[in-house]
Amino acid sequence: MPENPSPALPAEILDLSASGAISIIENAPLAKEVSMGVGGPARWLLTVEKDEALEPALGALRLAGIPWMILGGGSNTFFADSGYPGAVVKLGKAFRSIAAGPGEHRLTAGAGAVLSAVMNASKRAGLTGLEWAAGVPGALGGALAGNAGTAYGDACSALE
Repeated sequence: MPENPSPALPAEILDLSASGAISIIENAPLAKEVSMGVGGPARWLLTVEKDEALEPALGALRLAGIPWMILGGGSNTFFADSGYPGAVVKLGKAFRSIAAGPGEHRLTAGAGAVLSAVMNASKRAGLTGLEWAAGVPGALGGALAGNAGTAYGDACSALE
């Protein structure tokens, strides 16, 4: 952790926490949040529980000059033993939704949805294009950000 970490979270984030839209853990051990089980503490772990809270929370962190990063499922993610000096933002249950539509031949899924669950929902809806994701760990958002894939296909090819 740096010598002079930000002293406090902005009032907007504390208000979102009071309303139940965000949960806050100070000095959260990141090893518990990643699949490889390594990493020191984050100054704050913010779990966004309501989708409408994400944009204002990130805006408040930016305005306050607090470094932040989004953490998805924690696959292929490592943190230093010294931890992370700012806010690690984790997507809560509101970001894990998966639904057929809108329209035919489409599936809508949140960035926090587990990739294998998205693939299985696609299969149940009679859709193709995500077969490559069988056995690939992680969340949809991270798969899209890194264009996860195999020899049989990749995330961005199935994205609209």
